[in-house]
Amino acid sequence: VKDLAAELLRVQAVRRATPGVSYPSGTEMQRRFSDEFVYTETEDQLAAMGQIDADMSEPRPMDRLLCGDVGYG
Repeated sequence: VKDLAAELLRVQAVRRATPGVSYPSGTEMQRRFSDEFVYTETEDQLAAMGQIDADMSEPRPMDRLLCGDVGYG
């Protein structure tokens, strides 16, 4: 278990030190997409979008998994 924990810490440190690409927040394209989106987002969807936007604004690789559920009817 100690070896696995040490390896996980090492991998995370390498990921943190790896430069990534940051994307600007609040661009014209993002605003237009949001304005034309015909559905009302839930609080959880808005929170997830805000967290992803914040992650993508940072100059490091994003480490996030987004899971969603599709409903219809």
